[in-house]
Amino acid sequence: MIEQHKESLMEKELLELMHTEQEFENLKSQVNPHFLFNCFNTLSSLISEDKQMADKFLNELSKVYRYVLNTNQSDLISFRQEIRFIGSYMALLHTRYGKGLHVNIMIDEVYYDYFIPAMSLQLLVENAVKHNIVSKKEPLCLEIYTTSEDTLMICNNLQLKQRKEISTGIGLKNIRSKYLLLKEPGFKWDIIDDKFVVDLPLLIKN
Repeated sequence: MIEQHKESLMEKELLELMHTEQEFENLKSQVNPHFLFNCFNTLSSLISEDKQMADKFLNELSKVYRYVLNTNQSDLISFRQEIRFIGSYMALLHTRYGKGLHVNIMIDEVYYDYFIPAMSLQLLVENAVKHNIVSKKEPLCLEIYTTSEDTLMICNNLQLKQRKEISTGIGLKNIRSKYLLLKEPGFKWDIIDDKFVVDLPLLIKN
């Protein structure tokens, strides 16, 4: 009876693990289409505005998307890799927005070997750019910094577009679902002093 009970528990744990892995696969499959959808929207508007800029954007996009394909195979990715990728992604955004986008990144190197769900930071930056005005007259200011509580903070000034773009609603829900599956608390967002602030917990991989 004891052996049967052990086997039953093992089977239950295995089923739970398989279910969690499947949920992660479902969440990861959402990110690529979401990323492409928004990039193609940007490219479409650039083609009518500035064809030379559209060519440059497409060239940067091919580099970034190559990384996305490789990275999105993982559930978790080292914070070092994600920060490196954000540098490439920012180059893509600056091709589009120029001086309309200001970014300040302050990272304590002690957190480079921590982990976050793959593409989380990119999704948050993408959301900020998508839902707010980004222009030379009204620059969007992004702050990305670590805290002593093993947390990454992402803040942006709120200057919401009057005409809302089509939204798939995937970004924040996707990240929250991943943290829930990992049974890791702490992911949250709020509006504080006219800023949209997100807490992204940095994890130690077991």
